[in-house]
Amino acid sequence: MDLARPHTALCPTYDGDVLVVLERAEGPLSQAEILRRAGIGSPRGVNYVLQRMVGHGLVLEDRGRYALNRNHPAARAVAELAAIGEERGEG
Repeated sequence: MDLARPHTALCPTYDGDVLVVLERAEGPLSQAEILRRAGIGSPRGVNYVLQRMVGHGLVLEDRGRYALNRNHPAARAVAELAAIGEERGEG
């Protein structure tokens, strides 16, 4: 298991990393900030994930800044995904 990114056991693509970053953020983030905080991926890959998530309504976009839609039915699952490893201080 990747102890730095334990959520990858369930979501091994950029999707998981982007969602974890957005769930832990205190406010909207630019794509560059998401990429920096995730520590992996490419601008193109992160943009692809963000646009797909915006299309599903899970991520909200306003003037190039992105935030998790905490009212989306899947937002609770994202919070649980982000919490993997935090119980042991790994997140």
